[in-house]
Amino acid sequence: MPRPGRRSDYDDLPPDTPQVYVHKWCRKETEMPADVIAEYLENPFELGEEPTTICSRCKKEVLWTECHWSETKQDLYEYLDDLRAEMVIAGNDPRSRVPPLNWLTLVFSLGVGIGVGIATGAAIGMSKVLFGAVGAGLGLGVGFIWMVVERNRYTQEFAEWDRQLLKRYYKRHPEAKTKKKRRQRDDE
Repeated sequence: MPRPGRRSDYDDLPPDTPQVYVHKWCRKETEMPADVIAEYLENPFELGEEPTTICSRCKKEVLWTECHWSETKQDLYEYLDDLRAEMVIAGNDPRSRVPPLNWLTLVFSLGVGIGVGIATGAAIGMSKVLFGAVGAGLGLGVGFIWMVVERNRYTQEFAEWDRQLLKRYYKRHPEAKTKKKRRQRDDE
């Protein structure tokens, strides 16, 4: 810990931000580095669905669900889950809602289409160029449909993840749902 009167890296964190966690199995306290805290406060989604941290006694990675904050006794994962939900509710979600188109899929489909078209043209003794062009068109069509289907699947998974995230949050914080309904009534 820093000496009184000296600036520390933790000074840049919001007040009351937990900094010390306890591994539930060995009961050892570990101080989380300020830069790690700052990173997850900025974007708690980057840690993934099963984040890990290092226990200073076990000297190994442990799941956030196996730890709680020393200061608040809250499970680290619940804390992270709350941060994520609050960002979604506030409209400050740093994640991209729309995945980028997978152009590699389109290029692959185009290549396969051209290859199949040329091979078909050669096999039946017709123009390889004509069949290659037809194959390219079909390949592009299939590739584009494939991209759209994958994009829709991603969007649905994203929406379901958010739905589950908010469901867990409102279960832990029922008062937040009441405030949300009150705000919606006031907006009408």
